[in-house]
Amino acid sequence: EPWGVFVLLVVMLLLSLSMAGLFEIGAKASSVGGNLTQKDGVSGSFFSGILAVVIATPCSAPLLGPAIGAAWKYDGPLFFIALLMMGVGLSIPYITLSFFPSLVNKLPRPGAWMESFKQGMSFLLFATVGYLLWVYNSQIGEDGQKGLAIMLGITIIASAAWIYGRWSLPYKPTKTRVKANILSLALLGSGIALAMPTIEKQLDPEVAAAENKVPALEWGVWSQEKVDQLLAEGTPVYIDFTAKWCFTCQTNKAAAYTADVRKFMHDNGVVLLKADMTKKHPEATKAVQALDRAAIPVNVFYAAGDNTPHVTRELLSADYLLEFMQQRTKK
Repeated sequence: EPWGVFVLLVVMLLLSLSMAGLFEIGAKASSVGGNLTQKDGVSGSFFSGILAVVIATPCSAPLLGPAIGAAWKYDGPLFFIALLMMGVGLSIPYITLSFFPSLVNKLPRPGAWMESFKQGMSFLLFATVGYLLWVYNSQIGEDGQKGLAIMLGITIIASAAWIYGRWSLPYKPTKTRVKANILSLALLGSGIALAMPTIEKQLDPEVAAAENKVPALEWGVWSQEKVDQLLAEGTPVYIDFTAKWCFTCQTNKAAAYTADVRKFMHDNGVVLLKADMTKKHPEATKAVQALDRAAIPVNVFYAAGDNTPHVTRELLSADYLLEFMQQRTKK
């Protein structure tokens, strides 16, 4: 479920950044739960355990995450036993030290090493983030444009965490903390909105019918021999010199090829060719240079019976591209 993977991805990212030292998770929980843990009897022990679990979450997540995921597959008693064993595991150090108090003297003394250890453990969570990102991108980001939005959204979420950890600190002025909190929430919301799974919008029936009526574009693999062959046959050709690392190229793909543009291409028998320059492509590079361009994006249109290459501007819109092709086709 993409939503489940996305939520895990964001949570793991924030926990990773917290363990790396960008901001702290658990400090406020300590002060809030302090009074509850001071109670006598069972209630005090219960809330002490709750607080220990909350504060330990960033450190225990790399190990407990897979365990909880496995336990979730079980039903009834097995699920209960799995969670019980996690609780027993958490309490074993306390129980052991209660029976053998002298062991306290054997424990490592608190110090700077604890912070280094915590930051080192953050890389386990960063590895989990990378894995979840790979899975999530495979689910919804394979079209390229959404994959780019996912990366930008994750970056914005990380920047929100950095602002919160940098300026929303107890010793900072109240105004500074308020501004930091507002900006962090705004960036967090923006990043989530950008990276989250796409929510299907209910289009106007006429618009939906128009979109569904025109089939998707089919791109062939570009080669100069293929272009020469098509031009010799008098076939109109549209070439897209592109690459995954080209941000403007991805923006053009998301904005330019609407139903009207696709309909014009289909009605006029335009053959579409894609020159993918994500990896080194010497032949495509020479073709781009021959068109008097130094870099991509480069989009070229050859009208039927016209061997003149008509190069578009770098940034495309649907209206511009449609008018561009219509004018060249009339000639």
